[in-house]
Amino acid sequence: MFDNNQPQSGIQTLFGPNGNVSAVVGSSPNTFAVIGSGDHDGVYFRNGNIVSGPDGMHAVIGDSPIKTVFDPNGEAHAIIENGSSGTVL
Repeated sequence: MFDNNQPQSGIQTLFGPNGNVSAVVGSSPNTFAVIGSGDHDGVYFRNGNIVSGPDGMHAVIGDSPIKTVFDPNGEAHAIIENGSSGTVL
């Protein structure tokens, strides 16, 4: 979901900081749907280091499995992705 170097099609599971689990379904290299994350559910589009969706624009910083994502409110979150799963800190 947040990695430009990985194929985006398929299903990925993200584990949140409060024990929640979300499914990310990629339908194309730059389009994916988030399901099960409450306020963040919906279709998202990625263009370079910007991800836009129903909750606003997110900036993705980093090019390794560990990235920093700034949400629309300016809060920073660490994302660790490993293939079909990931963790949001």
